[in-house]
Amino acid sequence: MSSEAVFDFLSSNETNVNQFCSLELKSLFNNLANSFLLRKFSLGFKRDETGNNRNWKDIEEPKINDLFEVYKKRGEDSIEEFKLIGFPKNITQLDSDSLEEDVEFREDSR
Repeated sequence: MSSEAVFDFLSSNETNVNQFCSLELKSLFNNLANSFLLRKFSLGFKRDETGNNRNWKDIEEPKINDLFEVYKKRGEDSIEEFKLIGFPKNITQLDSDSLEEDVEFREDSR
């Protein structure tokens, strides 16, 4: 297979692969957000620093609101980190000559 054929194949499929992978990542992230992040928030919010359940009757409302904001912020920070995950686009925009320098192409021997 010639380098031009490989380059054409990569170019024609790059968008489809990128879209599929992005949709899969979004789906997986939604599942993660619905389970892990909610569980992490819930455990942190419900328990104190020593791991014991909070005694809500002894905690004043402003302190409860502060705790809520702290654990909400931690979840938002995790979400921001996941937003950084992405798939490269336009990798086939490299010219085929520079691609040949990085990859050895051989004619199909069949």
